Amino acid sequence: MSEIDLIRSRPRIPDMELLPEPCHDCAVVCNFYKEISDAFKDLSPEEQLSLSKQWYCHNVPNKACRGHADNIGIKW
Repeated sequence: MSEIDLIRSRPRIPDMELLPEPCHDCAVVCNFYKEISDAFKDLSPEEQLSLSKQWYCHNVPNKACRGHADNIGIKW
């Protein structure tokens, strides 16, 4: 299964508000999840936004990950 298929198959959760800035130890910024975040770049802009609103921060799990959003160049 490709990375894109894995991203699309994740269970849906309520959309989250985007954190104002990345955490000091953001897993995307620190390259731990950067490869997964980079895979979002192959999705349509609509799908990038929809699925990114589901990517929760590892420190603040009721907010969306700013490091990921910054990595792929989206905001909401």
